[in-house]
Order: sequence, then structure tokens, then C-alpha cells
Amino acid sequence: MGPSVEVTWARVEPPTVAELLSRMERDGVVQREPNPANALGGLMSLTRTARQR
Repeated sequence: MGPSVEVTWARVEPPTVAELLSRMERDGVVQREPNPANALGGLMSLTRTARQR
């Protein structure tokens, strides 16, 4: 699920989701990877540490 889907579902503004994901990345909860299908987008996934919690 990408941020655009989350924004629609949660009814929040895109900058709010972007800030939340940045904080989660900073705290080691998610990791960002390039999206091979879309050079402008990225893929977010839980880190191994976050999955073990």
C-alpha cells in the first residue's frame, strides 16, 4: 500500500503522511527503497526490528 492509498483511506493530507513516514524511518520502524516500476515513487516496508516487536 502506498502513501496515496493511505491518504485516501485515512483522510489525511499528503504532507502529514510524508512527515509520519519520515519519522518512522528515522526511528527505524520502516525502510524506504526505490520503486523499480515508478522512478518518482518509493516503497516502504517494516524493518526487521519493527516486525519482531
